[in-house]
Amino acid sequence: METMKFVQHSKGRNENSIWFHFLKEEKGSYAKCKKCGIFIKTGGGSTSGLHTHLKAKHEIKLQKRATVESEAGFSSQCDKVNCVTKITKYFRNTMENSLAAVLSRMTARDGLPFRVFLTSDDLRKSLKSLNLSDELPKSANTIRKIVMDYTENIRQLLINEISDRKLNENGFSITFDEWTSRRNRRYININLHSVSYFWNLGLIRITKSLPAVKCVELLNDKLISYGLSLEKDIICLINDGAAVMQKVGKLVPTAQQLCLAHAIQLAVVDVIYKTSTTEDTNSILNKAIYMESDSETEESSYNDASEDDYEDGLVMEHNVPIRGFNITHNQLGPLIQKIRKTVKIFRSSPTRNQVLQDYVRVEFGKEYCLILDSKTRWNSLIVMLERFYKLKSSMKKAAIDLNLDINFIDADFETISLAVATLLPLKLAVESLCREDANLLSADTTFKFMFDSLSEVKSSLSKEVRSALMKRVFERRTELSDLIGYLHKGVTDDHRCSQTFHFPPISKSTILKSLLGIVNQMDLLNKNTPLEERSKEILDSEVSQDKEDFIEIPDKSESSMKKRLDEAILKQKYYTVIGKKPERVGDLTKCLKKEISLFEDEGVRGKYMQQIYDLLLTIRPTSVESERAFSAAGILVNKFRCSLDDQTLDALCFLRGHFKRSKPV
Repeated sequence: METMKFVQHSKGRNENSIWFHFLKEEKGSYAKCKKCGIFIKTGGGSTSGLHTHLKAKHEIKLQKRATVESEAGFSSQCDKVNCVTKITKYFRNTMENSLAAVLSRMTARDGLPFRVFLTSDDLRKSLKSLNLSDELPKSANTIRKIVMDYTENIRQLLINEISDRKLNENGFSITFDEWTSRRNRRYININLHSVSYFWNLGLIRITKSLPAVKCVELLNDKLISYGLSLEKDIICLINDGAAVMQKVGKLVPTAQQLCLAHAIQLAVVDVIYKTSTTEDTNSILNKAIYMESDSETEESSYNDASEDDYEDGLVMEHNVPIRGFNITHNQLGPLIQKIRKTVKIFRSSPTRNQVLQDYVRVEFGKEYCLILDSKTRWNSLIVMLERFYKLKSSMKKAAIDLNLDINFIDADFETISLAVATLLPLKLAVESLCREDANLLSADTTFKFMFDSLSEVKSSLSKEVRSALMKRVFERRTELSDLIGYLHKGVTDDHRCSQTFHFPPISKSTILKSLLGIVNQMDLLNKNTPLEERSKEILDSEVSQDKEDFIEIPDKSESSMKKRLDEAILKQKYYTVIGKKPERVGDLTKCLKKEISLFEDEGVRGKYMQQIYDLLLTIRPTSVESERAFSAAGILVNKFRCSLDDQTLDALCFLRGHFKRSKPV
């Protein structure tokens, strides 16, 4: 080795070349590392050993030529012979690994502060593996600027995407709501919905008060920035039942749908809870319902539940305490207080809990802790009752060993069982209504399932809850639900409903009036949207509407009921009819009457009926997407990171929604 002579390679001045780090032996059989002086064999001109040495010994990873060329979308050989570039070069890679994309994903999706990229050695080493460490700025402000610039690029791509969809779709719906951050600043979040997609448009800062007129202006300005009109491109506004939000719906010609999941919350409060203050129940709940606290120090009273008990995103209610709410139901109230007292006895003492867990392990083969409900979350009540009923045998044995005065008779456990059976359909209904693919059709199917399930429970509590639900649901259910139900299956009498529950039928005059209003509002006469032909699917006899009967199924477990609800929604989803474009007539009213007649006689939707049907499918039954955005914003604005300015918070929330929608399957 000592007799070998090493010289600089012809590519030794190129920093991106492997020979920048090595000297070449004159005969070409060996290479010498400039950093450590080790000799590496390069027989046949191979440089694989050189790359391996740099990566293992010096933590330097160089991209090979094939990798660089493939990322650029072309090969050097293709350039030489003027080959046609592959079309995939022009496709946007949603998981690109550029510096801006990586920083944006880690700050928006993973919630990392900008400054952590300067202080974490491990993070910088991780970025080095992507060949990004040399480009990484040494200033948090510069990193923020990179993320903000990347946000504007993505926002422009979204504007182009929405513009393209406007050519193929007649309109959209929006969900929006108000949120107050840890920094005590108020924002509005807006989500744009098509039939199968939705886009988080970011946050709007609210300064001073927010009257309905100002709210309309903020919504309109935000939509205009994305090339949309509130009056011509939006079929419906979806929000909660706050007074200012209801007034917003009255100020614009666009239809309004109040959150239907909120109606279930109000019904439960009407029956089980009561406020001791003079403030109206609706106004109190509108301040807190569905709001997830951005406090990381607040501890949930039932945070020790197993993963089997909770799924991500199913707990929708607020963490913000509502003072003055207590369980006041005559039969259930005293029993709940007694259960809470018993749960606290075991939870407050590790010794008593250990005695309980000894019996639980013998009975179930694993540990199950008692769960204490939150007084501001009704769906935590059912979790507490379910666990308490499950561990009743183990608790009785533990109470005898510990000489505890715990007196529960069989009638108490029967009441607990009936309460769980009453609240379980409501819990499943909220989860179904808050699904991302939920629409007004699936909402009606969910309500029918919920009312049918409640009718199976023979108890006074079930009757009270069912009556309260009827009142609250009909307060918020609009003619749009009846209209889309008619356009879906073409019935005016409610054959869609089960034997135990039905919605009032919609009249022919109301159908015609609603169709005329939507055509004029959305200016469908001047929109030349190509009609998508829909294949007709004939339902099997077991899927036919006449066979629907939830009462005959005896299994009332949560998993079985959830499966039945999913099957009912799926059954409704795939019931389709053919869309067809009839001959155009001069009078719009005559045209719509002709389409209605054709639809009822032959099951064929005309041009306008098909367009209106597609528009109504964009309407969501709840405003939960805004609440999910607020939950994400609460993660970004935490006690360690509460000084984000409005533009940065808007950008991070926008990017978080973008990455969530773009994540690979």
